[in-house]
Amino acid sequence: MLLLPTAATPALDWVFWFKYLMDISIKSGLVMAAAGLVTALMRRRYAAADRNFVWTFALLVAVLLAAGSAVLPAWNLALLPEPDLGGDGLEFSRLVQRMNHSYNGEDAAVSLDRLIDDLRALVPGHGAAVWIKGVLVIWFGGSVLYLLWLAAGWLGLRRLVRRSCPADNAWYERVRQIGREFGLDRRIRVVISRQIKTAITVGIYRPVIILPAGAQDWALPRRRMVLSHELAHIQRRDMFVETLVQAAVTLYWFHPLVWLGINRLRVERERACDDAVLNAGTRPSAYAAELMAVAADLGNRRRSLWAAAVLSQGSSLKDRLLCILDPHIIRRSRVRLYAATAGLLILGCTLPLAAFGLWYPESLFPPLKVLDVDPQKIPLYISNLTADEASARQQAVLSLQHVHWKYMDYVVKHALVHPDENARQAAIDLQLNRDERRVKSLLAMAAKKASYPVNRIAENEIKRISGRKTIHELVNAKGYALLNEGEFEKAIEVFLLNIQAFPESSNAYDSLGEAYLLMGDRKTAARYYQMSLKLNPQNDNAAKMLQMIESGVSLKKPPVKAG
Repeated sequence: MLLLPTAATPALDWVFWFKYLMDISIKSGLVMAAAGLVTALMRRRYAAADRNFVWTFALLVAVLLAAGSAVLPAWNLALLPEPDLGGDGLEFSRLVQRMNHSYNGEDAAVSLDRLIDDLRALVPGHGAAVWIKGVLVIWFGGSVLYLLWLAAGWLGLRRLVRRSCPADNAWYERVRQIGREFGLDRRIRVVISRQIKTAITVGIYRPVIILPAGAQDWALPRRRMVLSHELAHIQRRDMFVETLVQAAVTLYWFHPLVWLGINRLRVERERACDDAVLNAGTRPSAYAAELMAVAADLGNRRRSLWAAAVLSQGSSLKDRLLCILDPHIIRRSRVRLYAATAGLLILGCTLPLAAFGLWYPESLFPPLKVLDVDPQKIPLYISNLTADEASARQQAVLSLQHVHWKYMDYVVKHALVHPDENARQAAIDLQLNRDERRVKSLLAMAAKKASYPVNRIAENEIKRISGRKTIHELVNAKGYALLNEGEFEKAIEVFLLNIQAFPESSNAYDSLGEAYLLMGDRKTAARYYQMSLKLNPQNDNAAKMLQMIESGVSLKKPPVKAG
């Protein structure tokens, strides 16, 4: 699933991103299910902080999976079929067959529009079904809306902190005292706001504890319990973990298992902080009574928008009270024992999951970059072609589509000695659509220099393909027809489509360069002419146009060119 940044890459490959979305959804679901199983086994033998660590680790893996699956190459396990592209979804071999019949001869001009439509189906993303595009738009739109909502919450929270009043020195002294017990040696800001009814903690690097206006009347035991709970959040770096949660929601807002994991993380987080308060010496009955008093102060007050950006309570009051009063629950965490191996575990789980895809390998003509292969294997590819015409064409595409164009002479050479005519023609037709001039040159050389009967076979192949227009030549002709009609933007779309389907065609880059030159975009035109020259150093037209661009001469009128 690695996207290679080449000029032939489509601006938006709908099929790739749909497969990416389905891939990370399934993988993240497996991660969440595994985390649920692990935490269920840890229920009675480990503390809430340990279970919270497992859920945090699972969410981190899910977020890293989303990043890794987008950039790492994938070894497909062939578990899922290719998504329906909509329309015909033509494979390259079927398009070659149509070329040999429908796109040549008297009806070629009539069928050019249909050829363009077929070529759009050939290039990934252009033939994507409407429902695929709809799914991606909904996913992306949901992520954007959530980010906007979260940004609004952060702005409201900043305004809340800015309008709050600093607490008196007694609060700071109490925070320093409890902070030393929790191993916190940094200064923590404490403010009081009239807009809240319960204490909250915000900030990652410079944490702030915001207290309600009524906190001035709290008794010392209640002050200690509330501050201990909030300082436990700071000591555990829960605001940093909450940022990870928000990243997971942005990517997986539609995923029920991810939401389940987030809910369980928040539940275990609150229980871990409650355990920290109890471990500091607070009696469970007294702490439970204070929690009930806080709940009574809150009542059914509507949640503010800024609450999206603070630590969610996550757990119901009833569940927290039952856990606080249960004398059999383990409250001492052993999470530090796992910290040394956490990095290795993340890499060990994330890299394999990200590197293995779930889809069948793509059978379309490669639109990104043709792969280098060992030329010694080309005779094996050719020898595997069967005698059946349709099967030979299909196998020619599947076995030769990844052969780099620079090995074209190997393909043609070994195709000429193939005993079956259909297989030989299928291999040559496939190469013909990549570089028609080079194939004809190779055949002409074989007709002159090869020994009998290869020279006769080469002569027959020259006659067979004489006058034939390849697919990219027909598309090129359509592009020039649009240029001559003044439809520059449509012509550029057609030429881009041609490059995406045939990235080895020097002529396709040359034509696109002329279209941009006519549009007045000299810089882009020069870039495509340079690409054309790189593929074919003997392209005199591209060299001439580059000289014209450097000298400042403009192209006034599109040349009438058919191929």
